[in-house]
Amino acid sequence: MGILKTHSQTSSREVVEKKAHVAPKKIQAAHCLVASANVDKRAFLSDAATHAGWETIVCADAQNATAAARRIRFQMAWIDLDYHGQTPSGFRDLCQTLAATPEMLLAVCGHVNDAEEEVWARQLGVWLYLPGISLEHADEISKLCGHAQLLGRGSKASY
Repeated sequence: MGILKTHSQTSSREVVEKKAHVAPKKIQAAHCLVASANVDKRAFLSDAATHAGWETIVCADAQNATAAARRIRFQMAWIDLDYHGQTPSGFRDLCQTLAATPEMLLAVCGHVNDAEEEVWARQLGVWLYLPGISLEHADEISKLCGHAQLLGRGSKASY
């Protein structure tokens, strides 16, 4: 909290120091969208983002995630395209919508060894493309969420 020093004069002309407290600027929480049809991935992606300081909104399908993206200005999103080897309906469209959002850090969790999907994701301009993530990657995902906070939600550098 910043302190502002002011001076005032009393009637006897001596200077008296007063301290006025300046309220800190209110910082709006950064919002992160997590969309996955897989309950376990939803949980660990959400936990990782929350642990890194993101206010997280979790959706099990593309329809609810798209509706949330219309209501809330997300700075980051984790979209899981891999549900038992298939891509859930609407998730690619969701990625395209989110990729067009200014200052969005979009992380796409894809299928293992799917070069075509990776090229597609990179052409969208995703921040991260991570094939084959699982619970064993939770610590790394948490670190990436923390790194995203440090980026100031304005960079689209890809990894």
